[in-house]
Amino acid sequence: LGQQLQNQLIDKIQVGIFMHKLYLNQSLTIEDFSKEIDAPYREVSSLINKHFNTNFFEFINFHRIEEAKRMLSDPAYS
Repeated sequence: LGQQLQNQLIDKIQVGIFMHKLYLNQSLTIEDFSKEIDAPYREVSSLINKHFNTNFFEFINFHRIEEAKRMLSDPAYS
């Protein structure tokens, strides 16, 4: 992938995570995630490995844990 396409794909991944919170789907697979962000799953996997320095499942679990920490510290969820 060229740098511009990589940057566009990184943006799509981040929108899927931060805006659509796709990680909240308990049975999320890389194929499902890729469909939701409209990108080929092999490229998504490769870019997560390279850019975020982790694999897909660790990437998703990290965001799930961060969401859980946020909810646990939010008085609205007590």
